[in-house]
Amino acid sequence: MFPGYILVETDEIINFYYRAKRWPHIIRFLKSNEQFFEIGLEEIWNVIYMVNDEGIIGISKAFIVGETIQVTEGPLTGKEGIIRKLDKRKGRAKVEFTISYQKYLIDLGIDILGKYERIEDLDEFTDDPYQNFLNRNNKF
Repeated sequence: MFPGYILVETDEIINFYYRAKRWPHIIRFLKSNEQFFEIGLEEIWNVIYMVNDEGIIGISKAFIVGETIQVTEGPLTGKEGIIRKLDKRKGRAKVEFTISYQKYLIDLGIDILGKYERIEDLDEFTDDPYQNFLNRNNKF
């Protein structure tokens, strides 16, 4: 999600810093005026909310309704407002996170289950893919 970065939670950042400086491949720590860069819990809450017990952000399931995205299942449920771009072919969504006043676009998986003109058309969606195919194709 943040390639090349390691997020650390510690009450002893100075001790951690001096030990970690000796590790290979640690290039630098994020600091400003000799103060370590801290990410507050409220800032990273969207990330924490989406991660499962194994530290993985799963794939969300969604519909396109008119010009909007309606997420019905997965970590992006209720977070439609942070989706900035959708690549239906690749099944990817660009999601915007703000951490310490800086905006980041993160690429997450999304499965588009169908496209509908109106929200009322979602009532016809079922768990049976064949029936969904028939429902969509009988409308046109």
